Amino acid sequence: MHVKTMEGLIGARVNMNLTREPMRVFREASRKEDFATMERAMGYVNEYEDRAFEYKKTADDGMEKEAEENREKEKLAREEAIKKRREERKAQEEKLAAERQENKAEVTGKKETAPKTEGTEGENSGAGIDGADTVTGDGTVMDATGASGASGAARKGSDILSDKPVFYSSSGMESKPVETDTSTVDVSV
Repeated sequence: MHVKTMEGLIGARVNMNLTREPMRVFREASRKEDFATMERAMGYVNEYEDRAFEYKKTADDGMEKEAEENREKEKLAREEAIKKRREERKAQEEKLAAERQENKAEVTGKKETAPKTEGTEGENSGAGIDGADTVTGDGTVMDATGASGASGAARKGSDILSDKPVFYSSSGMESKPVETDTSTVDVSV
């Protein structure tokens, strides 16, 4: 709490408490109809109330300064948090870029180590990576045995991405789906 705020609050409270005694004297004087004592008591009450209002102004000034200081602290804290987030984001982006470079190097490294055979450039008719299918430069898919396509016929890359589901047998070969009877039965009453 700001010093002015403490001073203002304490001073206002003390001065308002001090008005109680002159007010008690004022009430007794009014019962006795002693006007001189009533005026003197009201003078003290006004004096203490004026001091209480001055202390109130001091407390208000102190609270304004305290609020301003708090706003500045919050602003600095926000700026620090933003700076920290930017640094974290930058570090994360650098990490992702390094991982991309590493992955890119891995992918290009595997392509360079794949054995090349006689034929046109960009065509890989040998067993690629552990018997996986490879795609030649013209889009033809070659299987691990060097044959074009699974059934010996050349397949284009666009044929691989068909809308039909693909099923594989337990040996890993592509098989055709089993046709089931799709007749409908009417169950209406």
